[in-house]
Amino acid sequence: MCEEQIELFGKVINRYKARMAKLLPKLSEEMDAPGSLANEAQAPMGLNHFTATLDVLCEYKLEETTGTSCIIREPAGIYGFITPWN
Repeated sequence: MCEEQIELFGKVINRYKARMAKLLPKLSEEMDAPGSLANEAQAPMGLNHFTATLDVLCEYKLEETTGTSCIIREPAGIYGFITPWN
């Protein structure tokens, strides 16, 4: 993975950590959940998603040799996700 992308993602994580206290009341309001739930589960879960993604970015092999073959993984294009919510 490109070092520039890893560095940028690290900055996003640091900003999230620095602003987590400000996120708590907004998460509580948005989810209509107690502040303790926002503090103990919701805000940390967002951070966990970011840190897990960064770990994968750092460890994922974009190129590897298997036998006499070289496998190169490249992006195929833009994609999107639809996350169900209920």
